[in-house]
Amino acid sequence: MNATRPRNVPADATLIYPGQTYGPGYGVQQATIARIESIIGRGNANTMLHYANAYVDWAANASQYEAYGMPVPPAPARPAVQQLEIIYATVGGDIVAPPEGADGLHYAWIWQVTA
Repeated sequence: MNATRPRNVPADATLIYPGQTYGPGYGVQQATIARIESIIGRGNANTMLHYANAYVDWAANASQYEAYGMPVPPAPARPAVQQLEIIYATVGGDIVAPPEGADGLHYAWIWQVTA
């Protein structure tokens, strides 16, 4: 049976089917979503580390520019981070709100957005 995409789910969203459970309350679907979230989290941490390093460099250089009476360039812009959006739904496309939807018995539609 094919799952129906809910109305507010973008066309590039990925469908994760309900799965078997490893134990009480934790199944294949939850493990898949947790893994994707951890990958996104590591990417965001790396992005923010590079930003922090660039900001420290800018602050050091800005003090030198000020000391010589030169115009100070703008600070580096804060980078965008990625987020995982998740909507749980029935096979017919009816949205089921968490935590009931996250029970591994519903279809999960996921997509990545920039925040």
